[in-house]
Amino acid sequence: MSTHSVVVAVWRLCRCHRQCVDLVGVSEIREMLGNVSRQRASVIANQRNFPEPVAVLAMGKVWRKSDVVAWIREHRPELTDG
Repeated sequence: MSTHSVVVAVWRLCRCHRQCVDLVGVSEIREMLGNVSRQRASVIANQRNFPEPVAVLAMGKVWRKSDVVAWIREHRPELTDG
């Protein structure tokens, strides 16, 4: 699937559900994990219990932000606000 196809699919999903899907890549995930290294964020994102990416683009995998937030709450509760 091309990057354009993924963008169009996400746009249609947002339009149909009248909500925007927040997507994150490894750079955003590393920040969400407390500014770990990019390599460490990649290792964590490739664990079996980490959420499945919604797409794999030329720039890498992307995940729903809500899935990553839920994973952090369950597996890294010390990083959440409470």
